[in-house]
Amino acid sequence: MFEVAIFYCQHQTDRMMQVLRILDGSAAPKIRKVALPCSGKLEVSFLLKALENGADAVALFGCPEGECHYLVGSTRAKNRVQYARRILREIGLEEERIHRFVFADQTPSGEMESLTAWAEKVRSMSDLRENTKIKMPQ
Repeated sequence: MFEVAIFYCQHQTDRMMQVLRILDGSAAPKIRKVALPCSGKLEVSFLLKALENGADAVALFGCPEGECHYLVGSTRAKNRVQYARRILREIGLEEERIHRFVFADQTPSGEMESLTAWAEKVRSMSDLRENTKIKMPQ
């Protein structure tokens, strides 16, 4: 079964729950969600560990840059996602498996469209558990 790990800023819980309600359905991926005090608290190792522990993809939902409650959290999150994606690229995996979504002025349905498009793209990629480049748990 296709699985997505979702990390999100606790200040965006209401918006996140709207997105998850829209996503819920029979064809929906299995979702593991983790609330963070700020998206900037997410370490690169958490993103990579989620993949190592069986997620096919990892999404981070956070505030727009300049609107973070902790001033620089959104910028930190952006940089950490970029770094994690570079690591994936360097070890021969698809960097698109990790993606950062920003809760901007989009409606929940607009956020849903971009999340769905990303999830479908990742779903079409090879299964990480069958990838011989890295050892994944079965």
